[in-house]
Amino acid sequence: MTQDHRSGAFDRRRFVAGTGVLAVASTMSLLPTAHAQDATPVASPVASPVEGGSVGDWATFGYDYGQTRHVPFTEVTKDNVGELGIVWSFDFLEDDESIPPANQSYPIMVNETVYVTTTYNNVYALDARTGEKKWKWAPDNIGFFKNFGVSANRGVAVGNGSVFMMSLDMHIYKLDAETGELQQDLQIWDVVPDAKPEYGYYESTAPIFYDNKLFFGSSGSDNGVRGFFMAINADDMSAAWPSPYWTVPPDGQDWRANGANHGGGAPWMPASIDTETGMLYFVTGNPSPDFFGEARPGSNPNTNSMIALDYATGEQIWVQQSLSRDLWDYDMAAPPVLFTATIAGEQRKVVAEGSKAGQWWCWDAADGELIYDGIPFARIDHPEPTEEGVLVYPGILGGANYAPQSYDPTTNYYLIANVEWPSFVTKAAPETVERRGRGDIDYGGTAEFSTEEAPYGTYVAIDLENGEIVYSVETPGMLRGGFTTTASGLGFYGGTSHADSNLHAIDTSTGEDLWTFGVGDSVQSAPSIYQLDGTTYITQTVGGASSKIVTFALGGDTTQIPAPEPPVATTLVAPEDPADYLQLSPDKDHVIIFNAIANLGDANSGMNFNGYHHGEAVITVPTGWGFTINLWNMGVLPHSAMIVTAEHVDEPTNHVAAYQGGYTPDPSIGFTGDQVQHFVTVEAQRLQLQPAGEYALICAVPGHAPAGMWISLIVSDDADNATLTTPDGTVYEAQVGAPEAVEATPGATPESDAPHG
Repeated sequence: MTQDHRSGAFDRRRFVAGTGVLAVASTMSLLPTAHAQDATPVASPVASPVEGGSVGDWATFGYDYGQTRHVPFTEVTKDNVGELGIVWSFDFLEDDESIPPANQSYPIMVNETVYVTTTYNNVYALDARTGEKKWKWAPDNIGFFKNFGVSANRGVAVGNGSVFMMSLDMHIYKLDAETGELQQDLQIWDVVPDAKPEYGYYESTAPIFYDNKLFFGSSGSDNGVRGFFMAINADDMSAAWPSPYWTVPPDGQDWRANGANHGGGAPWMPASIDTETGMLYFVTGNPSPDFFGEARPGSNPNTNSMIALDYATGEQIWVQQSLSRDLWDYDMAAPPVLFTATIAGEQRKVVAEGSKAGQWWCWDAADGELIYDGIPFARIDHPEPTEEGVLVYPGILGGANYAPQSYDPTTNYYLIANVEWPSFVTKAAPETVERRGRGDIDYGGTAEFSTEEAPYGTYVAIDLENGEIVYSVETPGMLRGGFTTTASGLGFYGGTSHADSNLHAIDTSTGEDLWTFGVGDSVQSAPSIYQLDGTTYITQTVGGASSKIVTFALGGDTTQIPAPEPPVATTLVAPEDPADYLQLSPDKDHVIIFNAIANLGDANSGMNFNGYHHGEAVITVPTGWGFTINLWNMGVLPHSAMIVTAEHVDEPTNHVAAYQGGYTPDPSIGFTGDQVQHFVTVEAQRLQLQPAGEYALICAVPGHAPAGMWISLIVSDDADNATLTTPDGTVYEAQVGAPEAVEATPGATPESDAPHG
């Protein structure tokens, strides 16, 4: 069935013209500036925006080296955008059922081939006209990485006949662009000392290829890594700079003197390069631990910053910090945007960034002179975290998360896709702050999404002429994917919710929604737009519970893909007394129900079951008894439950269950909590526990068990009843009972990504 949403556009809009401050309005009309309405689309440039490419290619992450995500194409216009339809699509899960769902990849199109990735570092080459698979490549395995649930990959770089992909376990793979054959495998720690996955580093984004070099940073700020940026020679994968550019001091020095796990400042999206001046720009993430500033005194220089380097040597040219001593996880995350704009009537080359703080900055590209200082584009309230907890806006996922932003020269507007979901942030008590092992996550407190306000998004346009917000339009779901704009005055973005699983086109001069097309699932990236034989193609990855790529052109099939049915999850009221964690089934003899609560409080930075971790709590069950797990997830990250033998507790991934069916569904992927309404629970198959021996109940999401997310399970020939022994030595004997049931409610769509990386 065709679903046409164009006549029913979401109508709760907010705008302010000429104030620089958000307000609330009920009108459907938006107030564009005069020069935006009168703008004339620019002609296509003669030269490609990247070296060695065609103007019709989308040959690097943001179309050009400035990451503007603005294409010079004018075939699709405001008048005919409604004629867009699907010309080809490709379903990655149908091609390979072992690929975990979700997709955040930003496709590249070079030489009539679309290169796109999936979760767990699969790379596909597809025919750009038909979507036919040319080749697929995947690593033999994903090695040890403590990325705490991140499975996403956001794309590749292409250059000199090769495709370059960075993996979760800190490798850079070089593939033949024509065949997919592996040409070289670089362990990043060979060129960046200690940049190993066991120390908390991981890669989830794309490198940038320029001048036969690859430029890249790494994720991992919350794991206390020492942030870096680096360049390597693409020919032989050797170091191109004398040393990495380190964003924070060495371990144990300066403000990092209080613990090996403190650090951060990792850049987790691509850089911009000025090919005229030889300057490279990248932004950095938060210092760690996130919410506990006492462990990292001072301003924590170079975190939450825009940094300009000499691309040839890696030497620093200037640094500007947007947020000193970040206490709210407000990374500078999205790729910086480099462009020439009209500001106060004059042409200036600038670099700009909207951050997770919900604020936007703009600097002179040459010397870092501040032009616009933290203009708010979201609800802003940043009280300092306390042990009792505070509500902060826009929250740890917003405002601008990793979503790339776009500069539209036809309007002189800067477009931002935004997340609005306030978080309740609690600082850890000083006496409970532990020294973690190197690479272990440590928030120094907890953050939970507000249960009083449902998440939503906004898309915002800022006028470079004066730094004022022209419009801010509210959407029914968070916007995590970002924007792409065209010379014909269109801006494309996707929705990230069950209420809005659509691709949209807006009029960039007014913010009006001109076209909405159902793509069937969550959109967590921005489209890439390319041209072949005069035809403009708009290609978009899609995936929350699925993973596919959908490509549009004028005259394509206008049959829309239905929105998915919201998953229904049984929900329960979480027990508060340890005596309620382990219960005898009320209607079956010799059956134990274990009510496992993932991320109960801040113990072990949330990596716990019922507040217990590292095997410090012990469940004892008589041999041969039945065992059922109810798992609730109270956290932001995905979690699962699996019973393994004791000797396999520390394995980072690829866990093997001790019992057939002894795990919750999709244990390596897990599921996220539904913080808006209730806790989500899933039930493992009822098991007969035998033979006697030592086992463990672990979270099987990669990296979680080695981080301590497990409790001991003893199957005993001598036990008469099941017991739970807590770390203080108290023994709770299982009693008949069951937690209070609550009416089933829609659950949250599993996300492939945590707030970071």
